[in-house]
Amino acid sequence: ADGAVKPSTVGQAQSYDLGYLAPFLAGQLRSLWADHGEASETCRGILGPVLNAVASGGVLELLLLACASDDATIRACVHESLSVIV
Repeated sequence: ADGAVKPSTVGQAQSYDLGYLAPFLAGQLRSLWADHGEASETCRGILGPVLNAVASGGVLELLLLACASDDATIRACVHESLSVIV
């Protein structure tokens, strides 16, 4: 038992984390868009830097990779998040 190789749980951990992260991001971006989605200068001043941080901070990459998820709920949340970003 000392030399036994334990099965990897990396795929399970990523799927578990994505199951919480995708809906959270969708909710946060939906709220941001609802509050600041109008075409005023003040709203652009708030929305622009936040979306820039999302795009450059790795969240965009995570969302694009999550589009391939087997879970329809995760894909729906990811598509909603991407619709706010794009």
